[in-house]
Parts: sequence; structure tokens; C-alpha cells
Amino acid sequence: MVYWDMDRYEVEDIMTEFLKKSLAQSEFDPNLNSYVYSIHDLQLDYLKSQLKEDPEKEKVRLEDAPMIR
Repeated sequence: MVYWDMDRYEVEDIMTEFLKKSLAQSEFDPNLNSYVYSIHDLQLDYLKSQLKEDPEKEKVRLEDAPMIR
């Protein structure tokens, strides 16, 4: 599953950059037959705090993002 409105290869390029910079981790999930990406709890807390500071950004939530397989 991809939470961006981009094709799979564009997302893979972006996530590769995040991985190179140690901003994300990846793990292959055989049930999904895909990589699953995660970020550290401290990064997630920071990102959430940034959303709270800008009400306009708060309108866009990960749960509402389009999913592409």
C-alpha cells in the first residue's frame, strides 16, 4: 500500500532517499509481498507537533490519504 498519489517507482525513489539518510527503516512483509516503512517514535512525535502548530496542515491526515497498491 502506498499513501501518496504517485506511482510505485516515484515512491520507491523517495523512500530510498529517506533510508539513505536514516529517516526511515524498511522491512519486507511476505504477507503483503511488499516493503513496509516506519519511522522512529521521536520523528513521529515531531511531525505530529508540527501539524498541531499549523491548522491548515491538520486537515490532511494520513488516514485520509489515497492508497494505491
